[in-house]
Amino acid sequence: CPWRSSLDHPEFELQVESSKEYPPIVMNRRKHHKQWTTSEIVKLVDGVSCYGVGRWTEIKRLLFSTSTHRTTVDLKDKWRNLLKSCIAYSETKNL
Repeated sequence: CPWRSSLDHPEFELQVESSKEYPPIVMNRRKHHKQWTTSEIVKLVDGVSCYGVGRWTEIKRLLFSTSTHRTTVDLKDKWRNLLKSCIAYSETKNL
């Protein structure tokens, strides 16, 4: 669809219709990512070691309770990317 590419653009903003009593609501679809610190990565690895893969809500509640900028999806995605980088590293090392 030709219109689809404009919706996928990161700066696309969605305007929601509103009544005269309330101003229009503008929601920006783009999330501003904060780089992971070494201590956050260590906490994530420790959390997966203790509680297991897939226990993102528990890991978030117990180890990242003060991190308002990290969601359970962020934890899952970071874990997936860590695994990918470890696999890629081990494959290049074996060459």
